[in-house]
Amino acid sequence: MFGFNAASGSAVLTALNRSLAIIEFDQKGTILTANENFRNALGYSLSEIKGQHHSMFVDPDYVRSPDYKAFWAKLNRGEFDAREYKRIGKGGREVWIQASYNPVINSKGTVLKIVKVATDITAEKLKNAEFEGKINAISRVQGIIEFTPGGEVITANENFLNLLGYRLDEIKGQHHRLFVEPSYAQSSEYQEFWRKLNAGEYIAAEFKRIGKGRKEVWIQASYNPIFDLNNKVMKITKFATDITERVRAVNEIGAGLERLANNNLEIRIEKAFIPAFEKLRSDFNLALEKMQSTLLQIARMRSTRERRRYRRQPTICRAGPSSRQPVSKRQLPRSTKSPRPRRKPPKARPTPAKWSLQPTRMPRRARWWCVRPWRQSTPSQNRRSRSARSLVLSTKSLFRRICSL
Repeated sequence: MFGFNAASGSAVLTALNRSLAIIEFDQKGTILTANENFRNALGYSLSEIKGQHHSMFVDPDYVRSPDYKAFWAKLNRGEFDAREYKRIGKGGREVWIQASYNPVINSKGTVLKIVKVATDITAEKLKNAEFEGKINAISRVQGIIEFTPGGEVITANENFLNLLGYRLDEIKGQHHRLFVEPSYAQSSEYQEFWRKLNAGEYIAAEFKRIGKGRKEVWIQASYNPIFDLNNKVMKITKFATDITERVRAVNEIGAGLERLANNNLEIRIEKAFIPAFEKLRSDFNLALEKMQSTLLQIARMRSTRERRRYRRQPTICRAGPSSRQPVSKRQLPRSTKSPRPRRKPPKARPTPAKWSLQPTRMPRRARWWCVRPWRQSTPSQNRRSRSARSLVLSTKSLFRRICSL
């Protein structure tokens, strides 16, 4: 097929023909022949492609472009072309190949034909495209940064740079300790951190990091060692998500609960949280308001109950006014209780003045009527006691008559 007559050359071509997809073109790009591997890769039979132009395997837009014409001009000058190519198979199926176009030149330097040797890499290409798509998807929502095994920054995506406030040229080549507190960078814990990564262990946790201008940033991140073909760590890739607002929300809620434990009901969280935690803030403030309102109601009810209890307490009967406060029986110890006083009603003093009966608040069993002079009574008391005074006078008159009998 290649025009070799030597037995060794023929054996080599036969071996290549079994493992590679091979197709031949003339100087204009017309198909001369193709082996079975090539036909299977694109889904054609030899009769369907023989005599057709190479353009049947490429996009129509690329065929009309200057790049396609330059491609064939390069081959006709005797220069080879090798890279990955996207080709169109039967039915419009997309096929990716790793190929080289090799001009065959005679002794006069004239290009006789073009031999293309190819390998189907469609599966690998699709797998790589899937991996790249996943990385791009992660890169859109997470911060990504890469380090050497020694800790120097290789590159970082836009999300990570925005998170810490740096530009790429400010951190590229700098050590990871730029993002941590100086005391932590000098600790044995930090040395152990990098020892684990270089041993191939991944680390995932919440980390406190320092951004540009000493800005404090909290991230949920994972440090992932990447291995080479010899299973050695070639770099460290870090995926990070900003959780600064979540940590702030947890800290403020925790501080509020601590003050609540110290009987402080006036605490409120005024600064708004991110939308994911805003309901937590409002519920916390509402719970404190309801608790404060309930405790105030209980205090008012208790105060009212005490006032009513004080009003119901009995007083000790006294003949005259006293400045002493009434003493509740409940306020006296059980062992110091004194018996209730039993006093006789005072005798009425003979006076030309009128008399009135006025009630005095006393214990239920020791209540009686105390007589006081009319002149010491108020006009309103005089009006209320007329009927009672008449009753006392009539009773005295009746008592005298009975004694005279």
